[in-house]
Amino acid sequence: MIIKAIEAYAENPSGNFDIKTLKGKFEDLERLRIGNYRELFRYYVNL
Repeated sequence: MIIKAIEAYAENPSGNFDIKTLKGKFEDLERLRIGNYRELFRYYVNL
């Protein structure tokens, strides 16, 4: 379930996902909510 959600987000980041930018000392992290789980990650843009 978690792997499939991460792969789906990677393929289409503009899709319908529960993404939130964290605040405070973790403001450089994003949170992806997957059911009862939370996946934290950094979002990098390849230039």
